[in-house]
Amino acid sequence: MKKLGIFIGVLLVTIISPFVVQFGWNEIVTTIIPVDKITVWQALGMDALLSFIWPVLSSKKESEEDYSYAVKSSISKIITCAFLIWLASLFI
Repeated sequence: MKKLGIFIGVLLVTIISPFVVQFGWNEIVTTIIPVDKITVWQALGMDALLSFIWPVLSSKKESEEDYSYAVKSSISKIITCAFLIWLASLFI
């Protein structure tokens, strides 16, 4: 059951994270700098690139609890970033 929850969490993070990146880019960056808006696929690529540049997980051998903590942490970071981006877009 834990593996199913971890799989669903990873899938949820993979699907929702590009939308947060796209919203942040399209609402904030295009207002500040004269650049074009991006699509969800471009946001997914940017999100993947940034996750390779700044990895979250360590290279040590991890248990299921460590993965579930990482998934919960990723979900909470996405929600926090989405809220902060939305809040910043209100003032632009």
